Amino acid sequence: MVKAFNPLLRTKFSSLPVSIPLNSNTACPMKNLKLFLLFMLLQSGLGLQAQSFTSFFTGDTTDFITNDHQSGTLLAGGGPDSDAAMRWLLQRAGGGDILVLRASGSDGYNDYLFEDLGVNVNSVETIRFNDASAANDSYVLRRIAEAEAVFFAGGDQSVYVDYWRGTPVQDALNQLITEKGITLGGTSAGMAILSGIYYAPENQSLISVEALADPYHPNAEGISNQPFLNVLYLENTITDTHFEQRDRQGRSLVFLARAMELVGSQATTISANEASALAIDEKGIARAFGEFPTYGDYIFLLAPGCTDTPNGPETMQAGTPIEWNLNGRAVSVFVMPADEEGSNSFDLTSWSPLTMEGSWEYWTIQDQFVSFNTNGSEPAVCQPSSVRESGRSEITISPQPVRNQLFINGLNQQVEQLELLSSVGQRLLQIKPGVPSIDLSSFEPGIYFLRVRYRDGGSEFFRLIRS
Repeated sequence: MVKAFNPLLRTKFSSLPVSIPLNSNTACPMKNLKLFLLFMLLQSGLGLQAQSFTSFFTGDTTDFITNDHQSGTLLAGGGPDSDAAMRWLLQRAGGGDILVLRASGSDGYNDYLFEDLGVNVNSVETIRFNDASAANDSYVLRRIAEAEAVFFAGGDQSVYVDYWRGTPVQDALNQLITEKGITLGGTSAGMAILSGIYYAPENQSLISVEALADPYHPNAEGISNQPFLNVLYLENTITDTHFEQRDRQGRSLVFLARAMELVGSQATTISANEASALAIDEKGIARAFGEFPTYGDYIFLLAPGCTDTPNGPETMQAGTPIEWNLNGRAVSVFVMPADEEGSNSFDLTSWSPLTMEGSWEYWTIQDQFVSFNTNGSEPAVCQPSSVRESGRSEITISPQPVRNQLFINGLNQQVEQLELLSSVGQRLLQIKPGVPSIDLSSFEPGIYFLRVRYRDGGSEFFRLIRS
């Protein structure tokens, strides 16, 4: 069944009454018809207006009421759908109504979700947004509210953000998450919007070569944590899709670095290969679905490799290649195989694997090249060279915490430069070594680091708190 904007066809026409009397001069039926159509076009101003949405419906049109649905999130990396992952989504709907939202394409998911996967559901409806005004339509909002699972198809995530952010659709979707407690899923562009930090470019999509050469490349515009969807366990996460297939390792690392600018060291990145999906339940336990080992289906979970020192890139500024090494342990990555049983799992609340299958790696960026260093099965705990070397100097800083003036004592001829860094390692100030104090009164309260660079190439860091 295909629905459009208003009953019956849900197309906007003028509702003004029309009456054309017949007489000897208007007896030709074809002439009357032409006059009627002309009058309708004139009355409607612009004639037939574009439909703001189109609905494709399969199943029972009666709303299915159930309390058996469960909350969760399905992150699918694009390409072919994982049947096992999509069954997981359907099973969490408790036999209810499935809603597919998209801004292009048609009803490709209807029969697949309603019949092909062997999970009984009441209905599957696809609503295609043809323009932004559909976000205010009462039918669209009612169908969102009645859904027991929502799936965002692929397409262009910037269109989803433009159409839905700050609209009643955003409110309705967040009510499903926080009040009704259903499962939301998405593939490709649909996955991209299911995190607290998201990438929605208005121009061309960023590629790794561009990201490594300039982490603020024009194509990197669109990274944002402006409130959108309140997805559980992903508040400080940014996602990436089509991962290895499109060589997005460098891009995902830059995504993580940019996310750290927004939320600090708790930022993470979840990246998925095509045909791979991460299914997150209501407790934050994430299972990886795909067809490993037949195919190279993996989920990649990235986090900063250091916690006790500045853990952001050593160099990250506009127009300059990013450098992120930290003694070869810049980013800690868990590589998790995705199989049909979803047998490998990861606890997002503690950021730790729950199964033996998978491996920890360190990823670094140097000279616009990404390096991957296997670290066996243990989590990556970074102890980089940036930790202060005991006895290196007699430098001290005071007071701690500091409100206005930070005093630096013990400077000598070995010191080449001082730098004030943010909590994620971004350089905020360069200070001449002969300056005995720094005025911090204009900086926001929080954690900062003072880096002391020595003429022999070494460095040490001092942690300070601006109160």
